[in-house]
Amino acid sequence: MQGHLRLFTLPSLTEMLSDLGFAIHAVRGAPLPMFDVFWPAALLDRIFARFARFASDLIVIARKAVT
Repeated sequence: MQGHLRLFTLPSLTEMLSDLGFAIHAVRGAPLPMFDVFWPAALLDRIFARFARFASDLIVIARKAVT
C-alpha cells in the first residue's frame, strides 16, 4: 500500500491555499479521536483544538476564486 502524509502549520497551509487562488473563509481546530482512549490527553487535545494554531487537526473552509 502506498500513501503519503503531509503535515502543515496553520500559516503554511493558509499561505499555500492563498497561493493556489483560494479565498479562506474560516479556519477551525479539531481534536483527534485517537486521544479518546486516554482521557487526560483527550481533555488537553479538546482544549488546544479551540485555538486553531495549537490544534491537532485543522479544518479550513475555502473557496476557489473564479477567474
